[in-house]
Amino acid sequence: MLAFRLAAIVVGVTGAVSLGFAQFKAEAQLDALYDDNIFNTSYKISDKVLLGSLGLGVDIGSDRSNLQLYYTGLFSYFTTVTERTFSYHSTGIEYSLISGQREQTLVSAGALYNLRSNREPYTYYDFGQFGLYANVKHDFSTVIRGRTGYNLRIFDFRELSEFNYLEHYAFGQLTFVLGSRTTLILEADLGSKQYTTAITQVDSFGMGMGSRSVTESRIVPRVTQFVGIVRIGQGLTESTGLSATGMILQDIEKQNTYLSSDYGYISDDEVFDDHYAYQGQQLDVVVTQLLTENMTLKALAGYQHRQYPGWGVTDVAGAVIADDRLDNRTSFSLRLSHYLESLDGELYLDWIRILNDSNDPYFDYTNTVLSIGLAVPLK
Repeated sequence: MLAFRLAAIVVGVTGAVSLGFAQFKAEAQLDALYDDNIFNTSYKISDKVLLGSLGLGVDIGSDRSNLQLYYTGLFSYFTTVTERTFSYHSTGIEYSLISGQREQTLVSAGALYNLRSNREPYTYYDFGQFGLYANVKHDFSTVIRGRTGYNLRIFDFRELSEFNYLEHYAFGQLTFVLGSRTTLILEADLGSKQYTTAITQVDSFGMGMGSRSVTESRIVPRVTQFVGIVRIGQGLTESTGLSATGMILQDIEKQNTYLSSDYGYISDDEVFDDHYAYQGQQLDVVVTQLLTENMTLKALAGYQHRQYPGWGVTDVAGAVIADDRLDNRTSFSLRLSHYLESLDGELYLDWIRILNDSNDPYFDYTNTVLSIGLAVPLK
């Protein structure tokens, strides 16, 4: 790890001056993967992708506080569909403070800016994102811990200004450290995605005798969603662990926004398939096995039911066959990782398999990914 200490004078939030240090870090990661369906559609297009990333950071801190500055850059290169190549940059600052006689409370706050850049014809994915966040973690006792936080994100799309939005996201979490190597985590999240461009909404009402009244109004579309999470982890032996996560996503309010194009109206959900696009349930089970002192095998099996409200489903001829898109997604993954003492890094192999059963023929697909990667600190 590229890390060394420098004598520094750190001024705390109370105005007191204390002796601190600066610690510099750098890490590089390289992945090579084969993906037999890079767009996750029924029109399977395969590619070989190279991914490289570099992380840089500096921590300036004392015994009870820390200021972190960081930068992460990611570059992906698609060898066949080269126009799919993109880069991603993230930079930010975070301040954290430990308080309490038993140091049982950790408060952190930060700001970040992310930038994604794509090649034609995928430049509509280009965006800038600014974010602010604050989190509090508190140990109520030796067996109960709590976390809560708030995030504000502002998305600015270069070519799709109609899809620019603000996101407010708050969460609360309780962790119970129980006996017999058991951990229980309960979490509740509430997110709201509000677009910044108003659209015209047309409402039609029956007036009797076959007549109808049509009204138009200007609205700013918004999606509000609740997420509930239950996770339980169980240590089976000294070298084997099991965890299961159940999740429910439920829309409280959903208003889609659309962009007029040469191909007709394009929904925001079609362009940005994030968790606000759907609601449903998810279950994941993970088994972690320590094979040797430096080698670990992790296996995951997951199932997810997704309902896309308002996503009209059409057949190949363009006829509407369903009002809502419904997906049942099954996924499996394996990761074999090996710690390299000579490099103080990690070498890993990944296999991922996705089976997406959808009532939308375009999104009825399978996807397999094989990859090898290496992550090392720079010394």
